[in-house]
Amino acid sequence: MPKPLSIQELKEELSQLNALFLLLDAVRSSAREDVIKRTFSFKLLVLHRKYFCKDDCKEEDILVETTGFRGQKGRYKIRYIKGFSTGGFVFVRITQLTQSDSGQYRCGLDRPSSQDPYQEFRIIVTDGEFPFKVD
Repeated sequence: MPKPLSIQELKEELSQLNALFLLLDAVRSSAREDVIKRTFSFKLLVLHRKYFCKDDCKEEDILVETTGFRGQKGRYKIRYIKGFSTGGFVFVRITQLTQSDSGQYRCGLDRPSSQDPYQEFRIIVTDGEFPFKVD
């Protein structure tokens, strides 16, 4: 198990991440659940609604949202970590993946009187064996 990072070490690592698409990682947790995590970087996040949605991203397609730092709705989680100055990072997570989770997703930010920044990505879930053992 990796050594936990101090707050300063975490800040230094986060400051080195400068792309909008930062991480796509499929893992198995210790509870043996299939999990997908995705991380995004946006500017001016603190006061705005952060959301994670599927397909057309109409109101009924929103899986989880928050105006704060964390949100959870069923299998979906969203978390915000403030970065330096005006930036920050949004982490989204789906647990217990099934093939019906395959599809187009969006992680975004609602900002009044401006175009909402967002990042789209596709998830394809297939049957298979996980190649690593996680204790």
